[in-house]
Amino acid sequence: MNIIRVIAQSWGDAQIRDVQAVLDSVAHTFRMHAEIYPRDTILVTQSTEQFPRALSHPAPNGERMILLATSDRKWSQLAFQFSHEYCHVFTKHYLTPLDHPFMWFEESICELASLWCLNRMGSDWTVRPPYPNWASYGTSLQEYAANRIRGVQKYETPDEFREWLDSNLVEMTSNSTNRELNQIVAVQLYPIFQKEPSLWKAIELLNQNPHLEGDFKSYLQRWHNTVASEYRVSVRNISLELGYHL
Repeated sequence: MNIIRVIAQSWGDAQIRDVQAVLDSVAHTFRMHAEIYPRDTILVTQSTEQFPRALSHPAPNGERMILLATSDRKWSQLAFQFSHEYCHVFTKHYLTPLDHPFMWFEESICELASLWCLNRMGSDWTVRPPYPNWASYGTSLQEYAANRIRGVQKYETPDEFREWLDSNLVEMTSNSTNRELNQIVAVQLYPIFQKEPSLWKAIELLNQNPHLEGDFKSYLQRWHNTVASEYRVSVRNISLELGYHL
């Protein structure tokens, strides 16, 4: 099991305890609902930039570093940012170049992780919050995710989505963090992850032996071929939702 440690020096002890509780809750949500147990030790601090990120290079003692771009007690925003970056860590994003042509897919999956985690976490908090007086925040977490989904373009069939994806691949390949496009991919996949959280086990293996040449279908096929047989159905189901038959 991974260890998450908050080291932001500008936060006081009380705020660090609260931030720690939120981040631990994110990790607990993935453990309980998706059986994700990353072993990395994660150090969390404040970003000096305007955006959060998970560093690709380790800290001096081998820990993974996550920088968060929030300094107050906006727990929904904090959880949303951390669950996205936490997804990068458990997919081991540091095993691949950050500018590879399919990085947009991982970025979209990490956007999905935030939506999925906040909804599950919010439900859990209504009955088992980190502190008793935080139970009412559960609804806020779910509303934050719902507001991110509301208004995002949705496609009724995988074929319709594939048509949209084909028309946007050039932009997504050149700009993997186009959040508007990432969100469309995330929202397309959201229903199947809501129905079957075990899909995250396949996502955890996304970078174990990636194929970074050829087209996106060959990338998906390589992912499918290199995971254990028990996860191949999950990869096929995710690919089908994107309009690709493996």
